[in-house]
Amino acid sequence: MTPTRTLAVYPDQPSATRAKEAVTAIAGPDAVHVEEAADVAASKVAEEQAESRHAGPMPATPPMTGQAAKSSTFFALVGGAIGAALLLPVAFFGWGDADLGTRIFFALFIGAAAGSTFGWLAGGYLGATVSTKPLAVERGWILRVDSTDQEIVQALRSEGPLRIDLTDDVGNLYETDMAEEYDAEGMINRLGRAYAGHDHPDELTDQRRVRGPAVDGPAVDK
Repeated sequence: MTPTRTLAVYPDQPSATRAKEAVTAIAGPDAVHVEEAADVAASKVAEEQAESRHAGPMPATPPMTGQAAKSSTFFALVGGAIGAALLLPVAFFGWGDADLGTRIFFALFIGAAAGSTFGWLAGGYLGATVSTKPLAVERGWILRVDSTDQEIVQALRSEGPLRIDLTDDVGNLYETDMAEEYDAEGMINRLGRAYAGHDHPDELTDQRRVRGPAVDGPAVDK
């Protein structure tokens, strides 16, 4: 499959407008489309396909979503580092005939293992909870460019999109170029916004609309 279209979702209308102006100067007005119903549907499918590609196992539960898997990995690493740091001082107490190097090794190993296990389980739970928030396109403005040229993708990135997907002519996902939860800062912000209630539909500003389950026309402002 060869990608032919770039779908970018922005958190607000000004960002989408600036991105449109930037890529129009590169690709021309005929190649740029904003807030078309077909693109809204294609972006939803692309995000769901990306989520399913990153699905993974979770102990004693059905397979977790891609967001939960990424969250588990992130928190397992953080938890492992914290656990190792917390248990390290124990190494400086005498353990029978064990030398200092051995005590440090076992303290770091046990602390990292315990912290990683806790982080993996807690991260999976948090990630699964956050995954119930609206999809990116349900919260933002969709922009489609009939090109996957790297100059265009770079111009789209510069305006802070929630996600960028490369698709074929019928909307099948080829690759997710970027998404808000793919980096540590985006994941932390997403978790924080979810648990602060800022991503609840009632808390969205007039520039972060929530589309209904069926979209047959332009998005309706709240």
